[in-house]
Amino acid sequence: MVIRTGVSACECAEVVLDVERLDEVHNTNSQRWILESTGIANEFYIKNAFTETYLRVNDNKPVLNKDKNADVCKWIIVGVGGTGYNNTYYITNKSNGRYLTVEDTNSDGANMSVADKNGDFKANQM
Repeated sequence: MVIRTGVSACECAEVVLDVERLDEVHNTNSQRWILESTGIANEFYIKNAFTETYLRVNDNKPVLNKDKNADVCKWIIVGVGGTGYNNTYYITNKSNGRYLTVEDTNSDGANMSVADKNGDFKANQM
């Protein structure tokens, strides 16, 4: 799953969520994610295609787990809205309402966290 995050209509960056691996291969199943509906509008389980594990929250960090039967494994995906933000989404965790966030937008391979919203249209929050 490739998720676009953008600062403005002309300043957009692509963020690829990747499972940490020892190789430098790009466009692999570790970078592919499957959205499974929970049966509720805009609510999904996010499953990694490589590990077949689910994205969940543990101590405000996104981690992978084989079990998906808890709100910590449910993600709400809604459009950012606003001019120039087509196909741009916020991803929030159902259990705590916090946003999936890139910790360092200036480095490749930055860690992800789950944090409170830090303002509208922030590029590091998905």
